[in-house]
This record gives sequence, structure tokens and C-alpha cells, in this order.
Amino acid sequence: MSAENTAKAARITPETGEGEVFAGRPRTLSFERMLAFSGGLFAAEGWPARNLHTDPGMAAEAGLEAPLASGLQYQGYLIALLIDLFGDAWLRHGAMHVKFPRTVSVGDVVQAKVRVRAKRHQDTAVMFELDAWCETQADETVLVGTASCALPVGRDAVR
Repeated sequence: MSAENTAKAARITPETGEGEVFAGRPRTLSFERMLAFSGGLFAAEGWPARNLHTDPGMAAEAGLEAPLASGLQYQGYLIALLIDLFGDAWLRHGAMHVKFPRTVSVGDVVQAKVRVRAKRHQDTAVMFELDAWCETQADETVLVGTASCALPVGRDAVR
């Protein structure tokens, strides 16, 4: 298996080794997606909501050159990768802790990645500990943290 796998090509299994890296598909962050994510309810009067993520004027008042993506928006890219890798086990047994060291702007391409840091065999599951991050096309880390998931095995395996 290559050093870096795309999520669609591979899933984490009990046989997955420490050090393996998995990557989600790169996603270009458009202003339209930022509006959809941070603009509030589409049917709300005055949509989109005015905030640092949707309104160039409010961003300028805060000293920013342009609106910035909400960190939760690209955290969603990481969650999508983890669901691809672990399936339903992520929804039942997954956890993450993340920080956002840099901002993401319109037009940035963001890719979620994880590296298997450790795995422990337990009675009915294999516990995976992962380093997790998102990076831009400029190799800037914009999200960094850890994730863990108990992958059931045997009779308890999620189907």
C-alpha cells in the first residue's frame, strides 16, 4: 500500500499499520459554499446573515482583507474523511480534538489527512489513535489535532 491513500481507495481495517497516511479529496473553498455554510437559514429574512464569513464589509471592519471560512466548515472535511475510513464505527465510537492555527480564504484548496499514530487491540475492537490535519494547496496547516476510533471486530463488527 502506498504511503498516502485516498479515502475512497482504502478504509481503515484491523490490519492497517501504524504510520499509514490517508487523505481525503482536495476541496476548493468557494464564496458560495461559505455563504451556504455560514449565512444562516436560506429562507431567513435578509439572508445571508452578516458576519466575518459572509460579508466583505464586516470583514474589512475587523481588519481582514476578505471574509474567512469558518473553521467548522473545513473540520467537516476531516469528519467526511473519518466516516469514509471507519464507516459507521466513526459515528458510534469516534472522537476528535482540533485547533485552527491558520485561516482559510476563498479559493483555497483544503485537504484533510490522517496518520495512524497507534493502535491497540482490545477484546471486541481495535482502538486507533490518529494524528489529523487539514492543509492548503500551499502546504499550510489550517487544522491540527487528534482523532480516535474503536473499530469493532468479530461479532461486534459494524456492517
